[in-house]
Amino acid sequence: MAFGQTFAGSEGSAALLEREQFMAIEHLEGEAYLTAGIELIAATNARSAGLWRAFASAADTEADVRATLDQLLDHRRADIREAVGRLRRRGLVNVSADEETAAVLSFVLSPEGYEQLVLESELTERQYRGHLARLVATVLHPGP
Repeated sequence: MAFGQTFAGSEGSAALLEREQFMAIEHLEGEAYLTAGIELIAATNARSAGLWRAFASAADTEADVRATLDQLLDHRRADIREAVGRLRRRGLVNVSADEETAAVLSFVLSPEGYEQLVLESELTERQYRGHLARLVATVLHPGP
């Protein structure tokens, strides 16, 4: 599917974290790992926001597109749960990799957020990435 190629850089059913660009950051330590991951997501959102909008719109009227979209969203949440698990194993976060955390991070890291903040509200890429990093940090490091 065109979205997989645009978003992840390659077609296939492999988890996002197992794809080449994400495997390339595995050697990073500490906050550098988290920062690099956020940068990768921001870049993929920049590439895919327009296509995602069209895809999501088509899912509103086409049952087969809806099924594919639902599958992609399930994969996204699974990738996020795995990413949180990796961050926990590295000692970078203490939140659980549960459905709620995955759902909130899926929302924060979505192409729709890029579309709204950059394409519609005209924030710069730098501003978007800064907000993305702060929002992710808030989810991963909740207050008392």
